[in-house]
Amino acid sequence: SRRFGLYRTLGWENDTFALDENVLGEKAFLEDVDDTIDAWLPMMEALLVEDNVDLYVHVWDFTDRVGHMFWRTIDPASPAADSLADAEWRDVMLQTYQRMDQIIGLVHEKMPAGTSLIVCSDHGFNTWHKSVNYNTWLVRNGFMTLKGPEGGRALTLEDLFGQGEFWPNVDWSRTKAYALGLGDLYINLKGREASGTKPCASN
Repeated sequence: SRRFGLYRTLGWENDTFALDENVLGEKAFLEDVDDTIDAWLPMMEALLVEDNVDLYVHVWDFTDRVGHMFWRTIDPASPAADSLADAEWRDVMLQTYQRMDQIIGLVHEKMPAGTSLIVCSDHGFNTWHKSVNYNTWLVRNGFMTLKGPEGGRALTLEDLFGQGEFWPNVDWSRTKAYALGLGDLYINLKGREASGTKPCASN
């Protein structure tokens, strides 16, 4: 922070969950994306030209975050598409990839002669019409138990991320497994979890 100023070190750089849950609007989300890029660029430029660096890796994830939130604007068949509301954001995907191209051009300018540059992506992008909430599936199939009568309905972020106690609406004494993160499933393991129910296998 002394060298580059304050920057985020926890969580995702751009909060897709806030936009998805209508806590944040599209304009504010995109401003946050721009602010994040503007904060990271000086770091990248400085580190690219440092002496005695054998390998420099930089992960730009704004194309992923914007893709998740704005792909609907270029896919009229998407269940999330709204032709009137999305009209304002129709160019966002193109502008996002143009911005990424500009950054790659900047890397070409800054990197020392004789340096190899590899540009890669961890996945492509396309529309998505359905999703699965693993915790809802776990509840409906008896692997996770909720306190109260709401066991049959889909879980929301408000259900799962309460204040203070970790998921206070979950009956951990009767829960065998839970999902957390991007598709990760966890056993409610004795000795690891505060209220673990499943013993660790001997092997």
